[in-house]
Amino acid sequence: MSDLSDRLRRLAARGQTRGAADVFAAAKADATSPAPASNVTPLFRQPRVLTAIAATLVMVAGIAGALTVGDDDGSQITHRQAIATTSTSTGPATPTTLSEATKVYLASTRLIPFNQCGALSSYAKSQALKVVNAYGLPGAGGMGGGDMLVSGTATAGRASAGAEDSSAPKQSVAADTVAPAHSDTNVQEAGIDEPDSVKTDGHTIFQVANGKLFAVSAGDNPALIGSLPIDGASEMLRVADKLIVVSPSGGVYAADTRSVAPGSYPYGGGGFNTRFTVVDVSNPKAMKETGHLDVDGSYISARTVDGVARIVVRSAPDLTFQYPQDGTPEAQAQAKSHNADVVRSATADTWLPHFTATDANGHPQKGQAFACDASYHPPQFSGFGMLSVLSFNTENPSYTRAASVMAGGDIVYASPTRVYVATNSWGDVGPDGQSVAPTSSTLIHAFDISDPVQAVYRESGRVNGTVLNQFSMSEYKGALRVATTDATGGSQSFVTVLGDSGAALMPVGQVGGLGKGERIYAVRFIGPVGYVVTFRQFDPLYVVDLSEPTKPKVVGSLEVSGYSAYLHPISDGLLLAVGAEIKQGEPDGVQMSLYDVHDPASPKMLVRKEFGAGFSGAAGQFDHHAFLYWPATKLAVVPLNTYSYSGDPSQSFYGAIGVHVGDSALDEVGRVQPPNNNTNNQYGQPSVERSVVIGDRLYLTTYQGLLVTRLDNLQQTAWVAYPVDQPQSQPGGGPKAVD
Repeated sequence: MSDLSDRLRRLAARGQTRGAADVFAAAKADATSPAPASNVTPLFRQPRVLTAIAATLVMVAGIAGALTVGDDDGSQITHRQAIATTSTSTGPATPTTLSEATKVYLASTRLIPFNQCGALSSYAKSQALKVVNAYGLPGAGGMGGGDMLVSGTATAGRASAGAEDSSAPKQSVAADTVAPAHSDTNVQEAGIDEPDSVKTDGHTIFQVANGKLFAVSAGDNPALIGSLPIDGASEMLRVADKLIVVSPSGGVYAADTRSVAPGSYPYGGGGFNTRFTVVDVSNPKAMKETGHLDVDGSYISARTVDGVARIVVRSAPDLTFQYPQDGTPEAQAQAKSHNADVVRSATADTWLPHFTATDANGHPQKGQAFACDASYHPPQFSGFGMLSVLSFNTENPSYTRAASVMAGGDIVYASPTRVYVATNSWGDVGPDGQSVAPTSSTLIHAFDISDPVQAVYRESGRVNGTVLNQFSMSEYKGALRVATTDATGGSQSFVTVLGDSGAALMPVGQVGGLGKGERIYAVRFIGPVGYVVTFRQFDPLYVVDLSEPTKPKVVGSLEVSGYSAYLHPISDGLLLAVGAEIKQGEPDGVQMSLYDVHDPASPKMLVRKEFGAGFSGAAGQFDHHAFLYWPATKLAVVPLNTYSYSGDPSQSFYGAIGVHVGDSALDEVGRVQPPNNNTNNQYGQPSVERSVVIGDRLYLTTYQGLLVTRLDNLQQTAWVAYPVDQPQSQPGGGPKAVD
């Protein structure tokens, strides 16, 4: 069957339909023939792959013309014509000659599998020998950058803003009692959970802080009822009665890593790994670890989709290079020769990430995270690291399976059936031989996660510009929308719609010219509408109609001062923005704005209110997990840290603010500031990191403890202190203690 797939790829690359029908007929015959005696279904016997083949044939035959990219001078682009049209006829497809632009696009994005380990090793070594130098390889295993994961849903009919609000009251059953209504992690799309430092089932609040997992009982008498030391814990996912606690790379060194001689160094931090600890929390008073998985590489992020945790990691090859002994040409040449020999002697095992799964009894099991024939590379070289999507098995971590692509990865989007990983395209190696110049395009790799056990790398695509964060991407009715900023030749922003052709993620529509000379500060896609905020001195809010994927267009805009960094749908037609005003060229205070977007052609700002003065910071501006909106009482809660430029402590505030969001008003409900348990204020006032609603109480977390207030007026009712040992800097805010 691999021969059939190779033939199909060659046909697509040449842009020819002749022979495509024969390929499909052979694939169909092979799929309907008796299956071999195996408990694994071959890839090309799977219905979804037959569908992909069929779609590929339609795509090869039905692409209608050249890719229209607008005016060369970068002027305002209202929309782009679709470059692919799907035929609805059941008869033979009409042969059509592909445009050169389309041929180039397909050839530069279509995935290429490593059918065996020798192919993987040969490819990696050939690419490495082109750029290896006296200091090793450039890029440290792939493109760097902000790592985050985006989740979405392809469910049809999500036109309502309220339908996407993940903070709606939840009812859950635990043991023999029904939990009161409670909030969940504030996620981008309803139904797909995101990792966070706090999780709750409505009875118990679980928080990672100070190198421990804490359990606090909710209710009239909240109390710390359990704790479990977990080194480096930063965030977690909840799967049924278990938590997957993440300890990112940067402090855990693999025990079996080879020793490194003086003057040598592991490429890309090789030897460091990420630990995923499974904790049974069915009894919060006696939480226990049931196993953990150590995986080579850096953790990007994760999502829980239909009860399965999908985790994305990026790993570097296991190569140890040598620095030049001095700056002489002879030393440089000697180091380069040595490093080239290191590359030549590498095997497939060198490039593949490994794992160690440890059970509840402490018994380790080591192995490779995936097989060579489950990995791929894009046609355009995209880095030496392996980007992997793990389907995590909480019952037995050693059964965790992964699919990988030899490419970088920074931003990921998950739908119920797909995980999309985006990264800035690999550019030219800099004069220092180590840095890699960023490019003005973003690659997007698609993984199929319809199988709960194993992800499968499917296809790739490319868009102009770079993405800001997870909200820059969204899937709706099978189309992937991507908002980017391209700074080439004068900054402007785009919204591009990508369709699934079966061979590549093909651009089918685009609108550009948004915010010329500016960059994107915030994005929110809600059903068939996209909201894009760009900024330089003013804050244009663009409303983009995406109801016709092939003809997206800007239908309305509104220009106001300041900027918005986070957009949250309140209800149909109401959008809440969190940002800051700009005074004397600098952000000043924290402000909220309420927009009426009932009429997309005429968005209106209903009210704007500033909270705090001087230098302020609200975590909700940049970390949406720190923002809470509780629809039942229309309460928005934002962490708020404010101090004046004069340094007057009486003007400082470290806590959270509650705001009632009316139909056309923003009214402050109250402010709350946690106590400071640090002796002599040695480590500073603790900041509020997260807020959770359970029943009629609001719970606010800090690294020192949990503050409990009334929901209606934010009056403090209780304080649950955590034991704090030796504070250190902790991701997500506040010091942490190391056991």
